[in-house]
Amino acid sequence: MTKELKCVGKSVPLRKAEELATGKAQFVDDMAAELQVKVLGSPYPHAMIKSIDTSEAEKLEGVEAVLTYKDVPKRPMPRLAARALYILDPHLRHVGDEVAAVAATSKAIAEEALDLIKVEYEVLPAVFDPEEAAKPDASQLYPEGNVYGVHHEMIVEKGTYEPTLISYGDVEKGFAEADVIVEDVFEVNPQVHAALEPYVCIAEWRGDELTLWNPNQVPYEVRDGISYALGMPESKVRVLSDFVGGGFGGKYLARYQGIAALLSKKANGKRTKYLLTREEALTHCRRYFARIYIKIGAKKDGKFTAISVKSYADLGGYGNVFGNSFFWGGMPCCAYNAENQKWEGWDVHTNHFTAQPYRTVQVPAMSFSEEQVIDQIAEKLGLDPIEIRLKNVAETGDESPYKPWVDNDPGYPRGKLINFPSKKILREVMEKIEWKKKWKGYGKPIAVDGSKLRTLGIVYSGYDGGLVMDGFTSMALAMNKDGSVNIMSGTQNMGQGPDTTLCQLIAEFFDIPLGDVNILTHDTNIGQYDLLGARASRELTTGGRLLLQAAEKIKQQVREFASNILEVKPEEIEIGGKKAYVKEYPDRSVPFSKILTTSITASAQGPMGSSFAPVQPGVKTANCMVQAAEVEVDRETGEVKVLKVVTGNCPGRMINPTIVKGQYTGGAVQALGMALQEEFKYDEKNSIYLHSSYVDYRVPRAMDAPVVENVVIEEPVDLPPEQGIPYGAQGVGELGHWGGPAVMASALYNAIGVRLKSSPMTGEKILAAIKQKEGRN
Repeated sequence: MTKELKCVGKSVPLRKAEELATGKAQFVDDMAAELQVKVLGSPYPHAMIKSIDTSEAEKLEGVEAVLTYKDVPKRPMPRLAARALYILDPHLRHVGDEVAAVAATSKAIAEEALDLIKVEYEVLPAVFDPEEAAKPDASQLYPEGNVYGVHHEMIVEKGTYEPTLISYGDVEKGFAEADVIVEDVFEVNPQVHAALEPYVCIAEWRGDELTLWNPNQVPYEVRDGISYALGMPESKVRVLSDFVGGGFGGKYLARYQGIAALLSKKANGKRTKYLLTREEALTHCRRYFARIYIKIGAKKDGKFTAISVKSYADLGGYGNVFGNSFFWGGMPCCAYNAENQKWEGWDVHTNHFTAQPYRTVQVPAMSFSEEQVIDQIAEKLGLDPIEIRLKNVAETGDESPYKPWVDNDPGYPRGKLINFPSKKILREVMEKIEWKKKWKGYGKPIAVDGSKLRTLGIVYSGYDGGLVMDGFTSMALAMNKDGSVNIMSGTQNMGQGPDTTLCQLIAEFFDIPLGDVNILTHDTNIGQYDLLGARASRELTTGGRLLLQAAEKIKQQVREFASNILEVKPEEIEIGGKKAYVKEYPDRSVPFSKILTTSITASAQGPMGSSFAPVQPGVKTANCMVQAAEVEVDRETGEVKVLKVVTGNCPGRMINPTIVKGQYTGGAVQALGMALQEEFKYDEKNSIYLHSSYVDYRVPRAMDAPVVENVVIEEPVDLPPEQGIPYGAQGVGELGHWGGPAVMASALYNAIGVRLKSSPMTGEKILAAIKQKEGRN
């Protein structure tokens, strides 16, 4: 019989929820600083600094430090999900690229000082389209050209002209065998991360030790990058990242942390704050632009014979292979069991600001393209959208990928899928949206009320399961004499709740009250490590797996201590409820207070360098995902009202159901912004971004949010919690966001009978498509 779980699976409140709800939580911008920073940005998208004169700025009363590229070490900051870069560089690669920085006793003085800096620029040709930028004769952002190539290192001295490739089978053979082939081109425009908390960093030196207060997703990457660039031991740089007001992939290591650190050093270590304005924050980083060429072949029964994808991703000035995210986790390639597949991703620098991962990274763009082509094939073959997917989706127990890799640049493992009940989720989402009752056919609304057309859409895809980079992560815990536990964690909370769920795991594992578990984290001085940090929906899955491995070591120590008292072998002893007892005779027990005379500690980390760990040899975890939506379109205005969204996911097991459903729901609403209204706008003629406020860059408001219902299928793997994934839980943090553009495109086609191939699908685009179809002006 399966043991009843007492803490895992319960919706306990988030740690520090009261502080957040009552306004007592202190964010970094709430902290005082002696000096304020302002930065001079490039007015040109591409230029070289020919000369720079800061003498007048330095004379201004209240200015305590000025920084230019001449003052920074000639060592780049290594970064995992963006290209290594210097803290300042005379080669400027986008509008707003940092030219010089000032620290002064007030923001007003710092801004006045910027006006006194004299700069002579050599303006260079700019390129904004990644496909054009990939051509050999394009203006070059780097000496070797604009294509980044297949590089996974944190410092890449030179890009290479090559795409990321994953493939299996023979796509040419697959297309030759197809009865129907559809080929199309799509564009997905950038989405800005737009966290409500802008980017901010406070730096302070005490002697040769640097402390940074910086809300971010990757405190250890920040520490490592700053220490390397400044030529310091990692032990001399401390990063504190307690409360983070949203990240979504935007809050990684960037120049602003290094600028704050060097200005503080020049100002004799004074506490120095660099807070980006809202305008600066909305032009700091964003999801990449993608142009996707896709071709799918199928037999008459709807079985896919071949899928071929070629994508160009716009990295901006300083992105890296995380443009196409080297099809993270082999997705969405591995979501379908097509006979033959080839995915080719070109990651290309342009003169926009940096592209960084955003929730489910490549999947929204790829699914927007792939799901529309699948619908086109299904319509040609007279198949229902769900019917064709049921014929082709991967499922629990299938080998993933469907056939052995031929090309596998990222090095993804092949294995048997767990936690992947795709067909069950499809059917339950279909039922929840009342598909059979309402669906009328392709290009046909389900109801018409005057100018308003009501419609349905449904889509499917896959994503990684969150067990990743265990060889770059460590976790530890200490059991106190009374049986309470302190966790020492390198994980980072930014709202997704690992501080809470990791404590739930330990309370369950030792059968102790949740209140007896404490967690120490958000501080690089606690002695643990997590290079990838809060990315890839992995903090619970990877961090939790390692934490439970450390907890098992603690159990083993207690068993050995207790064996002498209980006069049995250690393997005959069980631990729980702050006591050790004989498994066969539970009444023969001894409390921890009579076993432990000091605290005991243990730690765990993955094999050195391990990136993609199996759950067990030959077994892998991944996420299958379904979204459906009911939408109303006004054919006279193009206005879209989303009435209902149904998300379908399998988290393995929900450690905290409220957290899980909150992530699915929040991600789904956030993705609607990407799909319908968040417009990245750049005026090439005047070299200015036009989306630099929430008035112009319209993220979803409360009034925009539809009803969101969650279909959650739990399918936990039956393994001891420390041997697989933690109590069967896999990543959920990104898994609501992926489907917005795809499901909106599906629904809009069924309303107006026109396929929209560029996202966001604004009211203006929709109205133009309707008018073109109807032949009206």
